[in-house]
Amino acid sequence: MDADTITAQPKSHKGLLREELILLRHTFDLHLDRSRGDFNLAYADRRGQNLPESTIKDLLIISVKTKGCPDQLTIENGRYQVGLSVLDTRNLQSVPADMQKGSILQTYHFCVGLERYFKKKSWNFCFGRSKHVTIEDIRREIQKLVAKRNVVLVVHGGKDDLEFIKAAKIHLRQLYTVDTQNAAQNPLNLDYQCAVERMLTLLGCPFDPEMLDNAGNNASFTLRALLLIATVDAKNDTKLEPNVKALLSALERIATEGVPLEEFQRQVKAELRREHDSAQSRRERKNIRIKEEKRAKQGRTARQKASSTIKNDDQDLIQAASTCDHTPNKRNAKSCANVTNKKEIPGEKHTEGIFKGSEIEH
Repeated sequence: MDADTITAQPKSHKGLLREELILLRHTFDLHLDRSRGDFNLAYADRRGQNLPESTIKDLLIISVKTKGCPDQLTIENGRYQVGLSVLDTRNLQSVPADMQKGSILQTYHFCVGLERYFKKKSWNFCFGRSKHVTIEDIRREIQKLVAKRNVVLVVHGGKDDLEFIKAAKIHLRQLYTVDTQNAAQNPLNLDYQCAVERMLTLLGCPFDPEMLDNAGNNASFTLRALLLIATVDAKNDTKLEPNVKALLSALERIATEGVPLEEFQRQVKAELRREHDSAQSRRERKNIRIKEEKRAKQGRTARQKASSTIKNDDQDLIQAASTCDHTPNKRNAKSCANVTNKKEIPGEKHTEGIFKGSEIEH
């Protein structure tokens, strides 16, 4: 067998049926007589109660996303983002045809840190208003949100997110955790755990990559991806009952509607213009400051040079005068006198000539 033949063979874990997908089917009662693998049905049935007159579980599906190291929880002035997106399955009991956009998913964005950090990270939150809070505020808000409700936690990768919940001492009545990286492998026939951007693209969910930098947006899109995974997975079955089709249609609408793409893109362009103008203003102020510093430096240099010249002239005069004091020769004395006193005494030259003439006569 040659190398090309070996390469062409499908990988053994391509489209692998993972436990997360079976739990997702269990949440919405979308097994549809399909194989559950080695999954323990009795275990699954103990995972929460059903809604009245429904096989859908009565619980909160909560997606959580953190940006920033959980270790910062113990650091004074630490900074990080926490995003939550929540779907209450009670809202799925009756699915109206005119379901309002954005009325089903509730998304939150919390920022811990200085005011400057909050402004930098909150402007692009698309699904509400960001909250500038402390870790105690986040803990209190989440505990109030999940009070007396069973919870299914949704993550993508999720190691840091789970560590945050533990470090923040947030107590949940958590039934199980669904990692969308694992749940997506079978429906999308993947042989790898894809990034959230790639997953959203494959699932046909409208988004802008710039949105995912915000923890609140990221949590919302992770939950939307979960709902689309459930619909793609169920639609692989060709024999769907009308009530199942209605549920899948509702999940798909919840996942794909209410994303403010055009508004976000306008906002991004406006922010980029502000950043450009701010950067240009900073450059102009810097250039002005550099010119002022250069002029000030030139002025100091000129003053120092002038002061040095005056000092050197004074030293020359002092040295000349000192030399004259120690010179016995009359000619040198005369020369020194001329140096120390630049003004000539009237009649001095003429008198000297007279005496010289007298000496010649004698």
